[in-house]
Amino acid sequence: RRQSQISRVFDRLKAKLNSMKPSEEFFYDQFKEIEYSESGSNRLIRYILTKYSEFLSNRDQQEIDTDFEAMTIEHILPKDSEEYWNIPNDRYSNSRNKLGNLTILTQTDNGSAGNMLLESKIATYESSSLHINRKLQEEIAQICGLIPDSSLWDENVMNERLETISSNAYIEVWKIS
Repeated sequence: RRQSQISRVFDRLKAKLNSMKPSEEFFYDQFKEIEYSESGSNRLIRYILTKYSEFLSNRDQQEIDTDFEAMTIEHILPKDSEEYWNIPNDRYSNSRNKLGNLTILTQTDNGSAGNMLLESKIATYESSSLHINRKLQEEIAQICGLIPDSSLWDENVMNERLETISSNAYIEVWKIS
């Protein structure tokens, strides 16, 4: 009898939460506005990318807890793409600081990746223990084939990656079940 009361309470709570859940379209519209800030703490971005990485590791049946506080935010296309990738800084200004162009790395790995070309960063992504970077490496391989090419990492790719992260976040990472 006590167990059935508890079950009913949780069922009501779940129904209430489901009634408050935003539509996927609204969620995505809000999610795509999340942006890295030079002056902010960017804890939300680190949190989202950490949870996404943990989701990927669980999906691969390798439960890994990521030390949120030890993670740093890595720009795949550097903040100063003109100097480092020979791409005008204003070309991808709408996407550069969005989740589709960001990943998380340990401080050491982020220092190794730095502002290098994608061709050089790929080694850091491949050696990372974080599943978000394994997935990123797979995405780069799909775009570029065997030889990574920085010129192929463009706004379309960043937006597609943002949509993938957003969809997984809505459907799997923060699902109510």
